[in-house]
Amino acid sequence: MIDYFYYTTAYGGKILGEEEFFRLKGRAQRYVSGLMRPSSRRSWCEAARFAACAAAEALHAQEQRQSGRAIQSETVGRHSVSYSQAQAAEGLYAAAARWLEPAGLLYQGIL
Repeated sequence: MIDYFYYTTAYGGKILGEEEFFRLKGRAQRYVSGLMRPSSRRSWCEAARFAACAAAEALHAQEQRQSGRAIQSETVGRHSVSYSQAQAAEGLYAAAARWLEPAGLLYQGIL
């Protein structure tokens, strides 16, 4: 579906190095596939490939922010900390949906 050459040339990606891209691309492609209308999952058009590139960058950004996420709860005895995932999930969805929705590929639960 997408490779590093596509990411750097067609999409114009500069954020991810080749190693990071290959580590994240499978998760990004699966995430985008889950957002797409079932009828359009078999053949990926340009918008879907761009969405996967954007999702890979968003996943990378999530990893970079992990240590700075909002603390949801914290326990001092035996030091337990829970972080909020909501903001990170919203960023990933927005990155992919921005390409899928205008192309009519974003599945909204109604066919």
